[in-house]
Amino acid sequence: DTVKEISEAIGKQTVATVTWNESRGASATSTRNFNTVERDLLQASEVAKLPRDRAIVLIAGADPLRDAKYDVEKHPHWRETAPGGGDPFDFGSYLRERHAAPGDGG
Repeated sequence: DTVKEISEAIGKQTVATVTWNESRGASATSTRNFNTVERDLLQASEVAKLPRDRAIVLIAGADPLRDAKYDVEKHPHWRETAPGGGDPFDFGSYLRERHAAPGDGG
């Protein structure tokens, strides 16, 4: 369901096709047909096959973008995070400290 949702969010494109038919013989004829078809920019099966180091970036008002993911282990503060070796973040303590009244010691 997720890859289908991403595919739909990316949108569609119109593809123009031209077919040319020619017959040769005593009375040669040729026909040329123009046709347009609508196709998903990226089908759900293609989204599912994206390499793990690639991402689809969807920003409101902008065309979708396929780009390389940032390697978080190269971030300068990586070692401060729990996966990088730092202490796990305690959101409860953060909230208590943030909402403590001045001078109440907490």
